[in-house]
Amino acid sequence: MARSPLQQSGLVVTPLGGAAGRARGGGIDLRGVDRAVDDGAMRRLRQVFLDHCVLVFPGQQTLTTDEFVTFSSRWGESRARAAI
Repeated sequence: MARSPLQQSGLVVTPLGGAAGRARGGGIDLRGVDRAVDDGAMRRLRQVFLDHCVLVFPGQQTLTTDEFVTFSSRWGESRARAAI
């Protein structure tokens, strides 16, 4: 059986349960998501988000602001909000 793009990228989705239906995404380095995850894999990742409502990616402490913006831009346009 062929591996999906998300499996090829190393992403493993583990449902965490609870009212929000959240899930943990593991096995993926968000710093390289622009290179490691193609458009088809992002479509699947969006579907996982729709299925679980909340995705948690632990172990991303070294993610810089620029890398976070790169990852976020794969989801759509971002708008800055003033911190309160």
